[in-house]
Amino acid sequence: MPPHLEELFRLDHELAQLRKLLREKEEERELTLAGIRSANVTRQGRYELIQKTTIKRIPGAAKFISRFPSVADQIMTVRLKEADLVLGVNVVNSLCTMQPQVSYRVIETGVPE
Repeated sequence: MPPHLEELFRLDHELAQLRKLLREKEEERELTLAGIRSANVTRQGRYELIQKTTIKRIPGAAKFISRFPSVADQIMTVRLKEADLVLGVNVVNSLCTMQPQVSYRVIETGVPE
């Protein structure tokens, strides 16, 4: 029996609804987190807010191309992992803007305050 267009239509509609709900929940989470951070709450009952900071490298394309035109031609778009292998992490980092990325998650400690 061949696949049904109606089923595909239904699945596409469900996926669109789920994506919308996900966007709404992400916005709700960001607003809730903003309120928690502005109130400087890090622990509440058996829950604790954990902050994690990582560094995101943002390649400076003009710097990269001016210093390593032949490499830029070979890899076309600057894929940092590939550039790291060819040039070394320290050299690639010198061509990037380093931007902190902060994320938060709540853990359940099991021990109320």
